[in-house]
Amino acid sequence: MVGFSVSIALFMHLADTAAMATALPILAEELDSNPLKLKLLLTSYLFISAIFIPVSGWVADRWGARRIYIAALLLFLFSSSLCAFSNSFEQLLAARVLQGVAAGIMVPVSRIIVLACAERADLVRALNWYAIPAIVGPMIGPTVAGLMLEYASWRWIFAINIPIGIAGLLLVIFFVPVFRLPNPGDFDFSGALLAALSILGIMILADSLGLSILSGYQLGFLAIASTFITMIAIHHFRKIANPMLPLSLFKVSTYRASVVGGGLLILGMGATTFMLPLMLQTVFGWSALSSGLVLLWGAFGAILGRFASLIAIKKLGFRKLTAIFAGISAITATFPAFYQITTPVFLIFGLTMLNGLLRTTHFAAANALAFAEVAEVDNSRASTLMTVTKLLAQSLGISFAALMVFLSSDGSGSAITVDTFFLPFLAIGFLGLMAVPSYLFLPRNAGSEMRMLNTTEIDRNV
Repeated sequence: MVGFSVSIALFMHLADTAAMATALPILAEELDSNPLKLKLLLTSYLFISAIFIPVSGWVADRWGARRIYIAALLLFLFSSSLCAFSNSFEQLLAARVLQGVAAGIMVPVSRIIVLACAERADLVRALNWYAIPAIVGPMIGPTVAGLMLEYASWRWIFAINIPIGIAGLLLVIFFVPVFRLPNPGDFDFSGALLAALSILGIMILADSLGLSILSGYQLGFLAIASTFITMIAIHHFRKIANPMLPLSLFKVSTYRASVVGGGLLILGMGATTFMLPLMLQTVFGWSALSSGLVLLWGAFGAILGRFASLIAIKKLGFRKLTAIFAGISAITATFPAFYQITTPVFLIFGLTMLNGLLRTTHFAAANALAFAEVAEVDNSRASTLMTVTKLLAQSLGISFAALMVFLSSDGSGSAITVDTFFLPFLAIGFLGLMAVPSYLFLPRNAGSEMRMLNTTEIDRNV
């Protein structure tokens, strides 16, 4: 019940991101702007979240994960109300930035709570319960956004967070115990500053490509500066005893495979979340509600994938399952490249559901595998590092998709046709396939202890 209680945070975070992707074409009309430019409402939220994630692990260890989670949840609800009452693009952007601050603390701390309260033998099941609402979020988000845009206003996309967040707050108060984690030591101020500057530089660079916001010289300078700061940050995290982002965890093969392989697939997910509604609404002429319903079918597949993963882990093991399902889900992610206006609706819905099932089965195993060989004392920092990587991958996926759409159109992002999306969808499939080798190089018995410990439970539930 603990996992489900704190999963509300991840649900709202992912639902809002997906809902905004669906709303961008409508907002572009209301604000008389290019939808590629309005992706700032998505990416600014994501990279501000990524900046605050490294701090969240230390803060949770220092003052208590439950207390910090509640404070961040309240801040998220306050910023959501500011979004709902925004009257201009600038106000909405500022409110989204504040919302990103809250999410950057709330989301990783929720995972820390799950890891702290679950026995290692029960980790797969605990993470499954934690992830089900989180998986449904990005699928239901577009559907709810479509309903709001069709029959009400885009403001309700944010206002609906209030009752959901209050319900999540009550669940935490009643079901999440008070516990203390090991003393995190001194705050790594230098590491926090370097991480923030590095993330900010990378995300501004990625977000500016193809939008003519910065000149070529400015982009070059930003690229050099971001690379230099990132190298300094990596050196810093490697040399100090208690780093905020423990890069030494990448020496653990199961953790490295899960974070790197999962990151590549999440990059593709971020790109798909941005491109699919844009294609269906802008080119195919679908309503926001209809395009949202497509992703709802992906939610059905995702739920099936969560339950199928328990059986698949028992039959295949972590190594085979992650490699096979990463490869197949990457291939199915390219299917929208071949969609035409005449493509049957039921086929688009069915293939989206299939991709959701395959992708989620992979992530159910990969997320548990990441912590198979991580010491419990490192769970908090490992969760922080993983969340930073995932959020960066998701944001970079949106920026990558926008750049590919820009390059595939007439160079302005305005003349978007069905052919515009052919190469971008193939590209995200190729990136997903690059995740497969990271799993194939794992030992054959990777995660076998968790697989063995969960076998009895699986037998009881089949």
